[in-house]
Amino acid sequence: MNLKDKYTFELYSLMKDGTLKEFIKEFQELNNWFLEILQSLHESKSGVKFYQSELKGKYVRFGFANQSLLALYQGSTYCIRKREIKAIDLHSIYSICRMQIESFIMTIYLFYDQISDEEKEYRYLIYKLHGLIKQSNFNVRFEQHVKMKAEILSEIEILRTELTKPKYEKFSHLVKNPLKPRSAKYITTKDSFVMAKLEKGRVNDYWGVLSNHLHSEHISDRQFNFYSENPRLFEDQITLSIEVCMILTSRLIIELKNAFKGVEIYYNTIPLRAQVNIETWIDIGERL
Repeated sequence: MNLKDKYTFELYSLMKDGTLKEFIKEFQELNNWFLEILQSLHESKSGVKFYQSELKGKYVRFGFANQSLLALYQGSTYCIRKREIKAIDLHSIYSICRMQIESFIMTIYLFYDQISDEEKEYRYLIYKLHGLIKQSNFNVRFEQHVKMKAEILSEIEILRTELTKPKYEKFSHLVKNPLKPRSAKYITTKDSFVMAKLEKGRVNDYWGVLSNHLHSEHISDRQFNFYSENPRLFEDQITLSIEVCMILTSRLIIELKNAFKGVEIYYNTIPLRAQVNIETWIDIGERL
């Protein structure tokens, strides 16, 4: 058995028989590589295109959110009647996992979808304009905020002027009112999952369940009660959240590698075991 096959076998063995502690360790190692590989984007001085302006920030926040999950997996302590109790906040884990799925989808939508660079620019302009319009609707009372709002309104007009350029006219049918977009994305949630290749399998189903927790709907009450009464199944839910985030994290690594030559060069220098794990998690994601 060669080394690549050995590492692949070890990862599938983890999937089958691994403990929660082993899954957490694997996730921490993966997220460390995620941030290391992202750093190579800066160190290689790889140029980014206009529509990639927010790429690094989105990756940094994704890595930080992974770290927040890793902290939550360790549990926290509190006291009741002078008795110290340790608990893992599964509800917060669900909320961050939901955010990670949506962050992943937005990252694919803005930077990696199989469309022309010109349409990616258009998407980015709509995305940015939508955000600034929402921000401009906030009430302001303090002088420094009044100044900031004036700057935002000025930037909105610049973006609207940009969107009226002839080169973007062929995309205007994609948004009902391009100068006042009602959403950051101009494709539906269903189409977003198809675009991100998440429409089938565990991640899509998991996202639907997580929405109930994020919105504090009744299913979240039922699940909380169920896992409180069945603590042995509690770890299964934590492990599932790790698996989903490792799949998404691995895919973002490979997307970055494929988009930037400098990142690809660095990726090829990392240990073989790290490469195999990243690529195997993507394979696992396609099978689930």
